[in-house]
Amino acid sequence: MGKKLWTVKTEDNQHEEYMFICPGCETGHRFVVKWGPKEIEDMKRLGYGTPTWTFNNNLEQPTFSPSLLYHKSESHPLCHSYVTNGKIQFLGDCSHKLVGQTVDLPDIDKS
Repeated sequence: MGKKLWTVKTEDNQHEEYMFICPGCETGHRFVVKWGPKEIEDMKRLGYGTPTWTFNNNLEQPTFSPSLLYHKSESHPLCHSYVTNGKIQFLGDCSHKLVGQTVDLPDIDKS
């Protein structure tokens, strides 16, 4: 079993996120578990919230909560999923080929 996530952290540890490649969308999705103070200020100024997920700190069998809803653009599929114990459970409102399925998170390519 290999590592499933890319880790993105600022040097001062004020921002922390984890990314994976979704096999349904064939693009990256991210879970932000910690926003920096400047980001929070900017989001508030723009009238947005700062959604944050919990993470079990396991890069091989990650679990995030709550679900992730991803919709990049009109031409990009809707993706709604849970990531639990290294598996992606695609919910029934997904508009891609893996709707309703549960699959393993792909390993990060080591090349």
